[in-house]
Amino acid sequence: MGDLAPLGTLVEPIREMVITGKNRSFPYVGLEHLESDRSRVTSTGLSEESVSMNVAFRPGDILFGKLRPNLHKSVIVDFPGYCSTELVVLRPRPMVDPSYAGWMLRSEQVFAEAVRTAEGTRMPRSSWRRLRNLDVRCPPRMEQQRVAEILDAADRCIEVEEHAFAKIQKMHMGTLADLMTRGTSNMSASWGRVTCGEAFSLASGLPYMQAIPGGGSVPIYGSSGLAGHGKKSLTLRPTIVIGRVGEGGVGSSYYLSQASWITDNALWANWISPGWLPEFIAKYLTWFDLRRIRSQTGQPLVTQHVIAECPIVKPSLDEQREIVDVLRGWQAREMSIERNLAKVRTLKQGLMDDLLSGRVRVPI
Repeated sequence: MGDLAPLGTLVEPIREMVITGKNRSFPYVGLEHLESDRSRVTSTGLSEESVSMNVAFRPGDILFGKLRPNLHKSVIVDFPGYCSTELVVLRPRPMVDPSYAGWMLRSEQVFAEAVRTAEGTRMPRSSWRRLRNLDVRCPPRMEQQRVAEILDAADRCIEVEEHAFAKIQKMHMGTLADLMTRGTSNMSASWGRVTCGEAFSLASGLPYMQAIPGGGSVPIYGSSGLAGHGKKSLTLRPTIVIGRVGEGGVGSSYYLSQASWITDNALWANWISPGWLPEFIAKYLTWFDLRRIRSQTGQPLVTQHVIAECPIVKPSLDEQREIVDVLRGWQAREMSIERNLAKVRTLKQGLMDDLLSGRVRVPI
C-alpha cells in the first residue's frame, strides 16, 4: 500500500443484521454507551433490551457513530455483541493493523469529513458510502504497528491519570463529608444549627450581556461555573454562587473571592451574616447537595425560598477556617492531577495529528 489510500482499504463494513435469536450472554451497545473521544466502550446494555434490528460485531471490530458525527464517537471493541444501527461496524482488513485502523477512525480528519458529509439538520447522519473514499495515510504495516503502539501508550497514560483523578475526587468528597458531620476535632455536637436563610440571603443574577462580555477581565459566572469575562461586576466582595436553573449546573455551589458578574441562571449571596465564612458556606452547600431539592417538573430549578429553609451547621469561625484550609489542600491536589490529565490529553491529540497525518514519521 502507498502512503495515501481510500479509507475503505483499511476497513470493510459489516452488515450482519440480527432481530431475533440473539445470544443473551452478549451485550448491547448503543450510541448512548459511547463517550466522545474515547477509544473503548465504557458501558453496555443487555441484548434483550433492544427489540429493534441490531448489527452483530466481534472482538477487534470498530464501532463508528454515524448519528451526530460531531460527537466524535468511535471505539474498538474487545468482546462480541450487538449494536445499534446508528453505529457502523467496521472490520480491519487482513493486511491492516487493527489498532492503527481504530486510531485512524478516531482521527480529526475522519471526524471532520463525517461532519462535512452528514445529511440532515436536526439529526445529521454520516454514512460509510460517503466516508469510504476519503484519502487517509496508510503506511506499511510495521509503521502502522509503531504508530498504534505510541498512541496506545498515550491512551494508557490518560487512563492512569483518570484513575488518579477519580480516586482523589472520592477522597476529597469523603473528607468533605467527614468534616461537615464531625468537624476537625470531633466536637460537632457543640455546633449551632440554623437555616440558610438565617446565615445568608440570595438574589438573582442579571443577564449575561449586561456584563459587557468580550474584552474585560471581570469573571462572569453562571449556573455551570465560569462563563467568560466582561467589563462590569455585580459582586464587590467574596460571595457564594448557586446554580439556579438548568440540568447541568442546578444546585451547584461556588465560592467567589473577587469581584464578579453573576448571570440570571444563578443566585448569589448579597448578604452574609456575621460569624460566617463565605467559603465555608459554599463547601457546606456542596456537601449538602442542593440538587436534591430541585424541582422535579419542567426545567430543573432551585429557588431562594426553598434554599432559605435548608439547615446548615455553624461551627466557630476558627473551626470554619480550619475546615476550609483542609479542603483547600484537597482541592489543590485535585487541580494538580486535573492539570496533568489535561496535558496528557493535549499530548495525545498532538501525537494523533502528527503520526496519523505523516507529518512525523516513526523509525521502523
